[in-house]
Amino acid sequence: MRSMTGFGRAEVATPYGKFVLELQSVNRRFLEISVYLPKEISSFETKVKSLLSDKLFRGQISARFSLYPNEKSSMGLFPKAEFLKRLREGWIDVAEKSGISKEEVNLSFLVSQLEHLHLEEPYDLKLLENPLGELTTHALTDLIQMRGVEGKKLLEDMEMRLALIKKSVNAIEELAPLANERLKGKLEERIVAFKEMEDSDERILREIAIFAEKIDIAEEITRLRSHIEQFENKIRSDASTLGKTMDFILQEMMRESNTIASKCSEVDISRQVVIIKSELERIKEQTQNIE
Repeated sequence: MRSMTGFGRAEVATPYGKFVLELQSVNRRFLEISVYLPKEISSFETKVKSLLSDKLFRGQISARFSLYPNEKSSMGLFPKAEFLKRLREGWIDVAEKSGISKEEVNLSFLVSQLEHLHLEEPYDLKLLENPLGELTTHALTDLIQMRGVEGKKLLEDMEMRLALIKKSVNAIEELAPLANERLKGKLEERIVAFKEMEDSDERILREIAIFAEKIDIAEEITRLRSHIEQFENKIRSDASTLGKTMDFILQEMMRESNTIASKCSEVDISRQVVIIKSELERIKEQTQNIE
């Protein structure tokens, strides 16, 4: 079992400096991947998404790459003084011909113009393909490991709650015969009262029908135990559709619990049903974070 919440980080040295990748994962019904790359390596986005989607099945994944240039690479980040001088002369010429004050052509203006120019040499992606691939794999391994740790905690919590549910089911099974005896006594009292009425036969038959329906909850208990067993087997599996399947089984468990509650209104049994439904709701909340 793996949680959808986690964090992974890795770094790698390249000819252009150190690349760092941070992966963050949160709950989502389906798999959503967002990749944030420096523009120089933006073409690597498809590769990153492919690597992540091969190992992850649900959750919103944020992959953020950061570059810390080395000394050699950093020098390329600054424009040459000679180039800025020529750039200024060119813009002053434009300003004079346009009737604009040349005082407007200051350093701030020139820097703003650099954004529209592609001065830096493009990165050699062949040199980066393997390092960035390894970087993604290492960060992904880190993320999966953390999701596994969180998943183990969820598993332990669910198993504890399932134990409480089974305890309540056992209690209901023990209480059922006593509840039936009390219900039988009430039925006998009503039959005696109905015999004095004109439509006594019809009323007696109706009460017997209601009694027959309420007296037997064995089938619901059997199905509930079966669902619990299915759920326990499922949470110990490594299926990629774990979260979705668990939701379905929980719905079935809740349905059987509601049926027991509607068929048997005994206080002690109702109290145990409340415990079961409360634990099922808590387990359902936990499943929202399971991959």
